[in-house]
Amino acid sequence: MLSVSEFENELAKYARPYDHRIGNWWLARSSDVSHTRAYSNVLRHLSSVLRKTNGLVVDYACGPGIMVEKILRSNDQVRVIGIDGSAEMLTQARHRLNHMDAALSGRVMIINADLPDFSLGVKASVILFSFPNIVPTRNSVSYDSMISARDIEFAEIISSAMSPDNESGSACSEPEEVQEDLVKNRAISRNLRGLLRDGGYCLRIEYALAGPNEQMTLSRQRSEFEAGYLEASVCGRPIDRFFRHVYTRYFKSKVILDVYDQTGVEDDKIGGYWITLLRAR
Repeated sequence: MLSVSEFENELAKYARPYDHRIGNWWLARSSDVSHTRAYSNVLRHLSSVLRKTNGLVVDYACGPGIMVEKILRSNDQVRVIGIDGSAEMLTQARHRLNHMDAALSGRVMIINADLPDFSLGVKASVILFSFPNIVPTRNSVSYDSMISARDIEFAEIISSAMSPDNESGSACSEPEEVQEDLVKNRAISRNLRGLLRDGGYCLRIEYALAGPNEQMTLSRQRSEFEAGYLEASVCGRPIDRFFRHVYTRYFKSKVILDVYDQTGVEDDKIGGYWITLLRAR
């Protein structure tokens, strides 16, 4: 177990912290009972999507390959690409795949890449984005360069409107920190859309303190803006929508303790995760 200060030190010290002690923390966390149940639930939702479409599935920020293996074992038609920025996580993923039959492991490719600045030569039918924590490397391009000027302007509006006094949530953040997160997460969503074919599906699994209907307006706008399906405009000009929202489901789970480990905020001990299905516009 790492303390909050140790998390902060590891993130500050290493360009790829998941290759070090944070990676060991995640390997232990991601294999516990709560995460095992959550991944099984995610697979049920993903399997439902795969009944509508087949082809290439991309596991974006795949970590040690838990969902890569589950997808391959549950569907004998799809091809899977697992992408991650951590060499150590991908070593674990390859070790996992080496214990599978050749017929299964022959349908998968593992790629080490800086995220979210990534592209493929083909378009995926489905992208899975589960329990992510994208850590920018020192070689990463600026997130600002990956999104539009209107995106940046809207991020400024939301971040200036949000404050600890009028919004509930995890640890209170300054507007500059909120804006930085908005820009980063918006850039990730744009990258996700760029990897998908038109009409393809994106299944997002994200930590949540409550269901989406319990969010305050600004928090809901923030979530929808980051994910790329908010209907809004800046000075009369609509911001880009990458996706159409299909559904969001909330599940209570102790996976939320991943957040508590990193923040030490008592409110982060209770919650769970969202499963959100989006369709590429």
